[in-house]
Amino acid sequence: MSFVRMFWWRAQVYESVICGTSSMYFAFF
Repeated sequence: MSFVRMFWWRAQVYESVICGTSSMYFAFF
C-alpha cells in the first residue's frame, strides 16, 4: 500500500505548509 502512504505523506506536507501546528499533531500521531 505504497500509494496510501504517499498520499498520507502528501497530506502531511500540505498540512505543515498550511499550519505548523498540524505538522506537530501529525508527528505525534
